Amino acid sequence: MRTFILSLVVLFSASLLAQDINAEIMSGGIQRSFIIHFPNGQVEPDLPVVLILHGDGGTGQGIKGYSGFDSVSDIENFIAVYPNSTNQLGNGIWNKEVNGNPNDGPDDVLFISDIIDYMCENYGVNLNKVYATGHSGGAFMSYHLAVALSDKIAAIAPIAGNMYGDNDFISNYLTGGSFVKIPIYHLHGDNDNTVSYPDPNHQPDDWGEWPLNGFSYPTCGAATYNLANVTDLAPAVKRIPFCENDAESKEILLIRIIGGGHNWPNVAEYNASQAIWSFFDNYQLNINENCQMSVEDLSAAEVNVYPNPVREALTVQSKRPLHSVHIYDLNGRIALEKQINGHTKIEMSVNSLPKGVYVVRVQDAGKHIFTQKIIKK
Repeated sequence: MRTFILSLVVLFSASLLAQDINAEIMSGGIQRSFIIHFPNGQVEPDLPVVLILHGDGGTGQGIKGYSGFDSVSDIENFIAVYPNSTNQLGNGIWNKEVNGNPNDGPDDVLFISDIIDYMCENYGVNLNKVYATGHSGGAFMSYHLAVALSDKIAAIAPIAGNMYGDNDFISNYLTGGSFVKIPIYHLHGDNDNTVSYPDPNHQPDDWGEWPLNGFSYPTCGAATYNLANVTDLAPAVKRIPFCENDAESKEILLIRIIGGGHNWPNVAEYNASQAIWSFFDNYQLNINENCQMSVEDLSAAEVNVYPNPVREALTVQSKRPLHSVHIYDLNGRIALEKQINGHTKIEMSVNSLPKGVYVVRVQDAGKHIFTQKIIKK
C-alpha cells in the first residue's frame, strides 16, 4: 500500500483553517470535480472521510445543501466530500451498474478511488476510515463501491436506492471466494414510488429483500431477517437487522422509514445523517497504512515562482514534474489551488485574490515540497 507524504505549510500551526474547496482532478482522462467540507473549517491530519453521492440529475452542491452532512461533519469531526458525476450517461448519472466492464461509461469507481488518494495525498486523512453514502442513484453507486472498492470503503449507507446486479459478475461475486464482508446501513421509505422499498410485505421472505439478502447470506448465512429482532429507532423508523456485528460477521441493516417516499429522510426524532455517521463510526478497515506527514523540501534552485510581487498571473517553474500548487492566505485558508499532470511549468491567474501576502506551496510528482511567500499587488 502506498504511503503519501503530506506537508502542510510550515508557517501555520498543524491545524489549518480552510473554506470549502471546489477541487478538480484528472481521472481516467477526464477532468472531474468534487467539493470538500472540512469540519469547522479545520484541516487536521488523520480525519475520517464520508463520501456523499448525489442522485440522478443531481450535483454534489445539491446534496450538500439538503443532506445536512456539513453540520454532522462539524460536530463529529470528519471530512465530508461531495463528488460530481459526469453527464456522459445522462444528466448527473453515475456509472453505477455492478459489472466487470468499466469501459461502458465513465469509470466512476476509479474516480472515487482517485478522490481517496487525493485526500490522503493532500490532507493526510485516515485511509482506514473512508465511508460512502448516497441518495437514489448515489445509493446504487454506494452498492457498486461495496463490491468494486472494498479495499478502500469501510462501510456504506445507501438511501432510497438499490443495486443493479442481475448479471453473472455480481452473482459470481456474491457466491464466490472474492466476496468481502462490508457493513451496510440501508435507509428506505416504504412508500417510495421511484425505487421500490426492498421489503414491501413487511414480512421475512427468503431471498425476497434484495439487495440486503444478497449481502447478508455470504456475510452471516441469513437469507432474510427475523421479525422478532425488529426494533424502533423513532416513532416512524424501524431497524431491521439481517446480520449483526461480531467476530465472523458485519452489520447489515434495513432502516424502514414508515410512510417515507423517494426523498432524503426527514423524520421527527431521527436525523438520518447523524445516524449514518454513528453507524460508520463503529467500523474501520485494518489494511491500509495511514497517510504520513513529513516535510521534504525542494530547494529554490529547483523551483522558481515569479513574478513576485505579482499582479495578474503567477508562473511556477520546476526542474521536476509538478503535481500541485496551493496558495494560502496568512490565516491558513486555501485561496487557490491547481492540480498538475507532470508539467514542469504552469501559469495561474491570481486576479481573484485581494491585495496582500500569501504563501505558495508547490509539490512535485515525487511529493517534495517548496514554499514561498508572495505579494499580490
